[in-house]
Amino acid sequence: MFLFGAIFSTIAMLLWGLALMGHIQLRTFANILFWHSHEMLFGFVSAIFVGFLLTAVQNWTGLRAPYNKTLLFISLLWLSGRLVLLFGQDLSVYIVAAIDLSFLPICAVLLARPLIKSNQQRNLFFVPVLFLITLCNALMYIGVETGRYDIQQLGSQNAVWLVTLLIAIVGGRVIPMFTANGTQTAKVASIIWLDRISLGSLWLIFILHFSTLAKFIPNSGLSGLFAFSNNTLKSKCFKF
Repeated sequence: MFLFGAIFSTIAMLLWGLALMGHIQLRTFANILFWHSHEMLFGFVSAIFVGFLLTAVQNWTGLRAPYNKTLLFISLLWLSGRLVLLFGQDLSVYIVAAIDLSFLPICAVLLARPLIKSNQQRNLFFVPVLFLITLCNALMYIGVETGRYDIQQLGSQNAVWLVTLLIAIVGGRVIPMFTANGTQTAKVASIIWLDRISLGSLWLIFILHFSTLAKFIPNSGLSGLFAFSNNTLKSKCFKF
């Protein structure tokens, strides 16, 4: 998945650049703007996070991660999603959505099995987050079907918040560890209350935007929440 994600990002950026300059015309599903915003999140980012999670679960649990036919199946499923989005101008939204939306839930189940079997409660929260990202993806398709660009934006923007949340969680765990290993110093212990308020502020941002309640909050209030979340996350990840 890491390899596929890296190759896809290179190809996608090249195609996007050529399309912007008018050198090619892409027959993407919906329209090229939808393809660009969708594939950045649910094509590239999904591949990288699934690659990370299904690799890390083996280290977390000591159980074998998906391999052989299972790994081939989810890889081909991911690839099928990219192909129907890129060349699916004439396909039904239901066909494209069915193929694309099935990837993350299947990966979530594959992730959940070893976590439940080994009683790894700490990492189980990744499973519902994958389903939430799938819900954001579904909103983008609903926006296409109903002709509502605001619903498409609701899906893509909330996916950005969830991806940011995952980066914050993973970064908060691995950056101190990598820093300690690289500098040959003792790993700095986590500050529980700081972890909770930093991740809690990100969850709050996501909930406010997903529920569309953010539009009722003054810009100064949202700016303050973003500043607070940014500073606490830096402290969490880098232990300032």
